[in-house]
Amino acid sequence: EALSLAGHEDLVVLDAQDWKIIPAENMIASYQPTRTRLLAVVSTSMEAKVLLETLEVGTDGVVLRTSSPSEPLAMWKLLQNRDLPHETLTECEVTSVTSVGMGDRVCVDTCSLLGEDEGLLVGSAGQGLFLVLSEAARSDYIESRPFRVNAGPV
Repeated sequence: EALSLAGHEDLVVLDAQDWKIIPAENMIASYQPTRTRLLAVVSTSMEAKVLLETLEVGTDGVVLRTSSPSEPLAMWKLLQNRDLPHETLTECEVTSVTSVGMGDRVCVDTCSLLGEDEGLLVGSAGQGLFLVLSEAARSDYIESRPFRVNAGPV
């Protein structure tokens, strides 16, 4: 069933309980020529390394599901040592703003303080991402909240 999703969904998460390599090889081969991003659920950084390198292409990413307190740090170290492509930001100009009324919004509170020139990339990888700066800048209306990014509407 998962193979039939290639090219029809933006994102598919592979969660193979027992066998991981063979399903991943089949999925990577099927998904590679499509726009569908494939993530694999892993429980260790070693599993992540294997799945990110399978068929010399690997999955587009991994989801770490673990109860081990040491695995997030091991995963971070693994990812720091990978040669990954970097996104290039391009400046754009907002030419108009249209009010659509009241609604729900998303605020992201981080675990660290962000500078005035730091924030989150918000949007869609397929449609465009925008750098939304943190609320670190001073304002006459509200105290600075350098841990928060007002990411936009739901």
